Formats: sequence, C-alpha cells, structure tokens
Amino acid sequence: MSDPEAAGSSEAEAKQGLDCIDAASEAGGIEFVVLASVITCDTCPDTVGFFKSKLKMEQRLKESGLKHVILRPGFFMENFNHPDRNPLTKGKVTSLFAPSTTFFCIATADVGKAAAAACANPEKWNGKIVDLVSFVYSAEDVASALSRASGVTCKYETMFFGTLIKWIGWFGMLADLRHFLYHIEGIKPDAKFDMEAIKELVPEPITIENYFRQVGQWGDGEKFAASQ
Repeated sequence: MSDPEAAGSSEAEAKQGLDCIDAASEAGGIEFVVLASVITCDTCPDTVGFFKSKLKMEQRLKESGLKHVILRPGFFMENFNHPDRNPLTKGKVTSLFAPSTTFFCIATADVGKAAAAACANPEKWNGKIVDLVSFVYSAEDVASALSRASGVTCKYETMFFGTLIKWIGWFGMLADLRHFLYHIEGIKPDAKFDMEAIKELVPEPITIENYFRQVGQWGDGEKFAASQ
C-alpha cells in the first residue's frame, strides 16, 4: 500500500506503489490483485500529483499481466473525523474544503467490503475499473447528518489549514496539496460516476449519517446526545 504522507511527495508515493506491483509480478503465484486508486485520476490536471501517482500505478498493473481489479474510491467519510487533524467538535463538522464543495463519498469499511467481494469472484471483476462512490453530499448535507446523529445542531466549517494551503502552497508537498484542494472543490455536483457497479460489490453501503452514528461521540469523548 502506498502512503503519500509517509512518502513525502507524489513521486515517492508512486514509487512505493510501482515497487509493490513489480514485486508481485516478479514473485509469481499471485492470483489476484486489488488496487485502491482514486476517482478522477485519469481526468484531473497533471498538477494533481497525488492523483496522477495512482494513475501510474494503474497503468503499471495493467501492463504487469496480473489478474486484477482497480477500485477508485471517492472521498472517505472518515476525512470528516480525523483524530489528529479535525476530530468532531461539538456543534460543527470540518474538512479542508470550501463549503461549496460536493463530496462524492464512501466509507473506508465499504472499500474493504468491495475489495473482499471482488476477490471472492475474480473472474467477474478481472480487468475492470470500478468507481467507488456510494453517496453524493453537499457540505450542508454532511452537517445535517451529524445534527441528526448527534442530537446537536451542527454547521460545516473549512479548516484553517485548508485556507492556509491556498495562501502558501506554492512549493513541494504543499503545492501538491494546493492543487488537490482546488481539484476536489472544482468537481461539479453533476459529475458522472458509475454508481451501479458498487451496488453489486456493496449492496448496502454506509450513509454519512450512519457513519456518524457509528462514531457516536465528539472528539473529546463526550457521547452524542442521540446515543445516550
């Protein structure tokens, strides 16, 4: 698995993934490979390095001769509740992105379920590319879902770091993040993704409200009123 944060750059992340694919190809005996890529990696500008790195991995996997499926997840619901960056604060939900952003979401648990389902039927999914987008939400939708799950009226806010990146992100990894932010914010609400294939892999995906209900508490450990 490649890790852009640990790698420190999109180029280093790409090398991690390419090395893993090469190792699997050289080892022999690998029956099926699942690659978790990302939506729009094939259509985003070349400046969105952390997406183009995934496209490089996709291309290497296709050339490897390994049986495989490529899953392209959307925006992880867990990005609204990262324990170190933006834990849920009572009364609000935050992310790096502007309030006008449309979020093409999936829970990471459903990515795992999709991978397991594909592995259970490799002949059906071999060679396919699957968009993993289970639901589409506005920032207001996300805040309303947290309000219902927590029993507290919530609003959506952009993290200061997201704004700061746009001001200072001109070099290195910050530049990668800046291009990434603008790309995600620029995906139109009517963007077309194949949301039918995921229904075969994950018939009952997690909604954002149910995700928040599973979390069940604010970042400081206080339980949601709705769950008490």
